[in-house]
Amino acid sequence: MTTAAMLSAMSSVLMMFDFPVPFFPSFLKLDFSDVPAFIGAIYLGPVYGAVIAFVKILVHLTRTDTGGVGEIANFVVAVALVVPAAYSFRASAAKRAKRGQSKNSGELIVSMIAGVIFMAMAGSAVNYLVMLPWYIVVMGFPEGAIVKMCQTAMPFVKSIKDVAIFVIVPFNILKGTIECVLTYLIYNALGARIKNPENGG
Repeated sequence: MTTAAMLSAMSSVLMMFDFPVPFFPSFLKLDFSDVPAFIGAIYLGPVYGAVIAFVKILVHLTRTDTGGVGEIANFVVAVALVVPAAYSFRASAAKRAKRGQSKNSGELIVSMIAGVIFMAMAGSAVNYLVMLPWYIVVMGFPEGAIVKMCQTAMPFVKSIKDVAIFVIVPFNILKGTIECVLTYLIYNALGARIKNPENGG
């Protein structure tokens, strides 16, 4: 619980330091708040990863400018990344441990790739079905204005569906890949200093 609390605090702080990404519209900002949740999911279990992601959202709700919908989308995307990847890796690690085999970093990479794919799909769906309609219908932000913001970076975008596919998907692939690389480096750096999932941690 102490470790989960520390990782939640780190995740909450990291979410505050977001920044725009070149070649993407300004309303999409990158942060590394999923990395502590990913580490927690690997070492403590997927449920802890989801809890860490949820805590950071609760903290961020105190300063939301999206009516909470942006935070919901962030949570869905975070869970879509860390839970499947951690579950897959821990399952593979447990099987290797039973066979007396050493850990295989390649399995973590494969699990992370699967997590990024889930993240991209979930991010596109939640934006198309929930977040973008919320901005348009509830917050009164014209659909044309959203499309125009995206066209400054990607002129071929013509509709909200295009935004979900050609803007949101690449952004989440980029975000997920960066977070996976950082998580992988931290995991390898920690090594045997903390209890490994291969040993039931």
